[in-house]
Amino acid sequence: MAHGHHKRAGWKSALQRRPADLEQSEANYRTIFDAANDAIFIHDVQTGKIIDVNKKMVEMYGYPAEEARRLTVEDLSAGVAPYTQEEVLKWLAKTVDDGPQVFEWLAKDRAGRLFWVEVNIKLATIGGRECLLAVVRDITERKQAEQERSRLDNHVRLLLDSTDEGIYGIDLEARCTLINRSGAKLLGYRPEDLLGKNLHELIHHSHPDGSSYPVDDCAIVRAVRVGQGVRIDSEVFWRRDGSSCPVEYSSYPIIEDGVVQGAVVTFVDITERKRAEEERARLASEQAKRAEAEASRKQISNILESITDAFFALDHEWRFTYVNREAERLLRRERRELLGKNVWEEFPEAQNLPFHPEYLKAVSERVPVEFESCYPPYDLWFEVSAYPSEDGLSVYFRDITERKRAEEERDRLLSEVQRRAAELEATFTAIADEVVIYDEAGGIVRLNPSAESAALYRPEELRLSLAERLSLGRLETAEDKPFPIEEFPALRALRGETVRGVLALTHPQYGDRDRWTTVSAAPIRAPDGRTLGAVSVLADVTALHELQEWLQDLVRAVSHDLRSPLLVIQGQAQLLLRSLTRAGLHGTELRSAEAIITGAKRMNAMIEDLVDSARLESGQLHLHKRPVDLKAFVAELLDRTRGVLNVRRIAAEIPDDMPQVCADPDRLERIFVNLISNALKYSPPDTEVVIRAARSGDRATFSIADRGEGIAPEDLAHIFERFYRTKGTRKAEGLGLGLYITRMLVEAHGGQIWVESVLGQGSTFYVALPLA
Repeated sequence: MAHGHHKRAGWKSALQRRPADLEQSEANYRTIFDAANDAIFIHDVQTGKIIDVNKKMVEMYGYPAEEARRLTVEDLSAGVAPYTQEEVLKWLAKTVDDGPQVFEWLAKDRAGRLFWVEVNIKLATIGGRECLLAVVRDITERKQAEQERSRLDNHVRLLLDSTDEGIYGIDLEARCTLINRSGAKLLGYRPEDLLGKNLHELIHHSHPDGSSYPVDDCAIVRAVRVGQGVRIDSEVFWRRDGSSCPVEYSSYPIIEDGVVQGAVVTFVDITERKRAEEERARLASEQAKRAEAEASRKQISNILESITDAFFALDHEWRFTYVNREAERLLRRERRELLGKNVWEEFPEAQNLPFHPEYLKAVSERVPVEFESCYPPYDLWFEVSAYPSEDGLSVYFRDITERKRAEEERDRLLSEVQRRAAELEATFTAIADEVVIYDEAGGIVRLNPSAESAALYRPEELRLSLAERLSLGRLETAEDKPFPIEEFPALRALRGETVRGVLALTHPQYGDRDRWTTVSAAPIRAPDGRTLGAVSVLADVTALHELQEWLQDLVRAVSHDLRSPLLVIQGQAQLLLRSLTRAGLHGTELRSAEAIITGAKRMNAMIEDLVDSARLESGQLHLHKRPVDLKAFVAELLDRTRGVLNVRRIAAEIPDDMPQVCADPDRLERIFVNLISNALKYSPPDTEVVIRAARSGDRATFSIADRGEGIAPEDLAHIFERFYRTKGTRKAEGLGLGLYITRMLVEAHGGQIWVESVLGQGSTFYVALPLA
């Protein structure tokens, strides 16, 4: 208690000494109090009790304002040392004695969640009362980031120190920024001895022969300067004691945001490997001179067992005198089975392979030989080096099967690419249509022979841009309007579209006639989706266009010339029928008149089919599409055609919530009537024809099913073709255009039609149309 009294007395004396400008700040604190982005506490100077809090505190800690004012700091703290009520009182006292204080605190909200805050405490006069003002900012994310960064730094350090390889980093001035324990130990240093030092001057200053190694030539420094990695195994690092250490090292730049910041170097001591390589060369020479003592032989044996190559030695009688473990593995024989045995007797297949002549050459000419050969019994490829010696022959070999297979696969793929290129070239050359290949800027890269012979442009015009070339000739659409340059298929393909069959009339600047062409184009894309150019195919359809125009004129003429007498025949036959009926005649004369009327109607239907077919094929049939309610449409159609169709046999099963389709009602009626008529015609008179409809994605699909004799499989693929009629016993009627016209009408709507049929069970025709 005495100690607490002393503290409060200290605060009071400090308040008497506080700067005069604290009085001036009172009004400012109140103004920003509730608008502040940080939580603010106002504490009593004497007791440390919370007097007031702002809105941000309520939001941060989750307490209502009134309840917050009744809390103690202990309620808002983690409650474990040093985050306790006593510690806060110390900070408050220190603020009174020493001025503003800033510290970090582990806080607790109303739900018990712990979070980190930064506390800034200062003296303030608020409402004429001396107070302590605590501004609290949530720094949980920053603390978590610091902890994670510390954890990662520690993790990286553990990883670096756990590897046997030496690893160090340098900055742009070749100064050491980090080094692991293994690297420092290999060089005879402690890590702290190297940090901040220029490592080129310290460990890489000289070549293996002791000559100076200029920093400008240093491959490690070059990785920093030019941003390229290197791997080298022919240099040395210099230890602290002045000795050199042969190393294999790799140096790769550290790049951040596209800028080289330094390099990381990994290195290993290759002293043993260098020794092994040197020993291998020495042993090859020693084998030629013959070993002088058993001790040397034992040493050689140990080395041969440790090398990665397979090795065996032969005497002058071609007998095995030594076989190492790797040779046992590759030859698939134990050394005890081979020692003292003749190589050609143990491996007779090798005599007909390069092994025999190459070994003979090495022995007879006293020269080393190197070769590659397959050994079919093992289905392996070997790389062989053989050296003559005084005792016979020393042979080193290794398995290179994977490499040879990779080379064979590469050659096969190259051959395949060349073959495909030849096929594409032959195809490109043989195409009768004009093919033009453009680059991404619209320049012409290549023309096939048909395009070259068409002489669309002069050679100097090929270098013009696509828009400039197109402007040289006058283009028109099928509707005799100027063709918009930006809609030309090649330009659209360069924008990423695929365009098919655009009809255009060309008035070329060269040539003596206009040309009708259909133009198709598609983009040429890279594997990553970029457009590299475009290919365009132009087909001269002038003759076809003229033939279609002639055919349309012929159909119109025939239709007109046939309809006039046909109307007369039909009218006179109907007049005759009425006269015969009034006369009470019901015999042959009446049937003849009815036959004339029926025949005239059938001929009129054939003429209608011919005219509609010509219009659809020429694109002259214009649709007037609008939203159509399928359920109401079918009901009204069946009611209206009751005298024409046997609607008593027709059942419609269309849901009430069936969405509307986008269609031309007149053409939709023709589609339904054609399919319903077929179903009634080709099914028994006592069976039912069912109309169904359902939604399928963004389309409505309706079907018309009958229980007729079905369609033979060989007819299904042709059922929608022009003039096609199935082979059956029923006598064919009409021209075979009904289903063809139905398909054309469905496709003109952007829809699809198909049929499913089983012989003896009936057929179902399906039509899918876009929704409105």
